Amino acid sequence: MAQILLLHSVLGLRPLERDLASRWQARGHDVALPDLYGGGFSDDYDTGFRLYEETGSEMVTARARRAHAAAPGAVLVGISMGTAVAARLWTPQTPGALMLCGVAPPISAPPPGMACAAHVARPDPFDEDGDIDDWAEALDAELHLYADIGHLFIDPNHPDHDAAAAEACLARADAFLDRF
Repeated sequence: MAQILLLHSVLGLRPLERDLASRWQARGHDVALPDLYGGGFSDDYDTGFRLYEETGSEMVTARARRAHAAAPGAVLVGISMGTAVAARLWTPQTPGALMLCGVAPPISAPPPGMACAAHVARPDPFDEDGDIDDWAEALDAELHLYADIGHLFIDPNHPDHDAAAAEACLARADAFLDRF
């Protein structure tokens, strides 16, 4: 089974991430779940972005790097902002990256042969430039689009939640992770 490093959204470490970790642990995976904000979390994006700014990009990345150092061969799973953090971590030893509710900006090219899948809302309010398709093509990634739903559609505790899309996304995510 896979070793997974799960990186939370801009809202911080919330029940969504803990529930996903439990789900994947029940399937036999080993899941690391770092708190990139050191305890802060929110239910709305404005406060989440303030938390990110207050914590600082350098601290968020440093906390993620410490977690990754303990699991260097882990499959990286990012939720929303966590996808960008994941892109800062991938190395030639990274077997895969799973992007949920967003895609990583092209911070660095992924290692050759790294499996990559993305699950995003269409349209996505955080894809102002419309480059999700370009991103998927550049990374040779599996791209799963979910029409007419909110950005954080997999979170049952968020107004963006869409039960049918979440179920489809998580079934595909399970299958992706089971490959490792």
